[in-house]
Amino acid sequence: MEIDTSAFLLDANGKTCTDENFIFYGNIAHSSGSVELDNNALHIEPKKIPDEVEKIVLALTIYEADERKQHFGMIRSVTLKIFDGQNEIATLLLENF
Repeated sequence: MEIDTSAFLLDANGKTCTDENFIFYGNIAHSSGSVELDNNALHIEPKKIPDEVEKIVLALTIYEADERKQHFGMIRSVTLKIFDGQNEIATLLLENF
């Protein structure tokens, strides 16, 4: 099962202003250098986050879930780690889907 990590950099209206504010396997880094995706690890540089970004929303999806007949109920847990430069600043353990 292939789980993909994504990040949405949202403005005050809760929207992504441009496509570059959607970080995923097809767009692995924001031009500001504030968010980068590397092997499903999000690297976040808080000081580089553009002023118009009010919050960052994280999402996990299963690649080709419908075609492969897969869903999150089929796995026991997923760990999402967030880095600030080289330092891990958060680990989210998602269990019991």
